[in-house]
This record gives sequence, C-alpha cells and structure tokens, in this order.
Amino acid sequence: MGELMGSGTRLNLLSLEALAAAQHLSADQCIAEADNNPELRTAASSLGVVVRVIGNSPEPTLR
Repeated sequence: MGELMGSGTRLNLLSLEALAAAQHLSADQCIAEADNNPELRTAASSLGVVVRVIGNSPEPTLR
C-alpha cells in the first residue's frame, strides 16, 4: 500500500488495501463493472495484479 501511496496513486483506502492484499497473495482482483476505472487498472498493472471485471453476464469477463 505504501508503494502505491508513495507513487501518487489516487485510489480510495479500500481499493489500496485490496490491491496490496492481491499482490501479497499473488491473487487476481475481481471488481464490479461500476468500479472499473483507469486509475485502478494502472495501479494493478504496476503491481502485477490481474484485474477481472465481473458484470451481469453469467461468466466473469476478463479485461
């Protein structure tokens, strides 16, 4: 989380914690379509975290 905050990433605390946890656990992060935004994607990419967007379709959507 400190890496992201130090780099000037502008995300809310919950997003920062979720990204830090995903990185620590080598896990993907699943988010709702409504929460998909460029800042989150950029931060996740910089940490090597895969973001999966889950919508109203029966299958999760990979982006």
